[in-house]
Amino acid sequence: MVSKFNEESGEGSDYYYGYVLRQFQSLGFCDCDNDGINIYVSPPRLVALPSKIFNEVILIGARTPGLILKLKKAVNKRKGRGIYISVKKQADPNYGLGLPELIKITSIYENDIKEIAEEVGIKYSIRQPASFSLLKYAMPISYFWEHLEFKKIPEINWEKRVFSLDRLCFSTPNSNSSEKHRLIEYTNPTNRTRLFYIYKGNLSAEIGPEWGRYILLSLEGKNVLYYDHEKEELYVPAWVALPTVLSRAASLSSGEAPLLKRNFKGGLDYFTYTSIPDFIAKEIAWKLGQKLQSLNTKSI
Repeated sequence: MVSKFNEESGEGSDYYYGYVLRQFQSLGFCDCDNDGINIYVSPPRLVALPSKIFNEVILIGARTPGLILKLKKAVNKRKGRGIYISVKKQADPNYGLGLPELIKITSIYENDIKEIAEEVGIKYSIRQPASFSLLKYAMPISYFWEHLEFKKIPEINWEKRVFSLDRLCFSTPNSNSSEKHRLIEYTNPTNRTRLFYIYKGNLSAEIGPEWGRYILLSLEGKNVLYYDHEKEELYVPAWVALPTVLSRAASLSSGEAPLLKRNFKGGLDYFTYTSIPDFIAKEIAWKLGQKLQSLNTKSI
């Protein structure tokens, strides 16, 4: 269990908790409730990566030194069958999260992976890559927009911040703003919990911040996602984190946590997701109502 966090503030321990939690969720280690208060550890499972040649799986969910040792022994028993296991530290020079190591098994034969999972007593999902399944499960942004219940109600008299289309974060309201659509964060003065409302003229509807930000960006025609086709890297603004299901689809394309690049584009910080196939990047962008922008990072 962790304390409540303010993921948009970008300051202090609250933001750090939110950042840590997002990384653990996106890598399939845990899930949590909407407030980020209760954390539920996922059971261990081998899931497939979108490999082009061999069968590649990674271990997600809970793990113990004993489980890792069992996996290594099970793989070593099958030496000579074109199978090996690698253990790699997650690289994060920006925060030093101490994320669990990336444990990957590569095999010529799919059946060997099934046998290993059964031998050590964990589940496996290798019929198709986890990222494919997650993308099929994720609803498009149009679904959330169509199901919003807009009403004309008095504005909440709480401390508020408005999502800035220029800075891509919540900030002090600008009285000169002429935007037709707005996304506003209200903070309860008593317990500091937050509510988010999206406005369409004088009508408003409550919405979660993950999808709310991308709905606003889509409505205003602002595209913020970039993709390097040569490196197969997807770049996402740090303050406009991907919704959990799409973040997990991106992270489980490689099993590696995204890295934070400071002052990457327009002076803004961006997350870099690696080993993202072209069609996965395009599908993520489409789900979010975004036009994916090509970028050659060698020129930056």
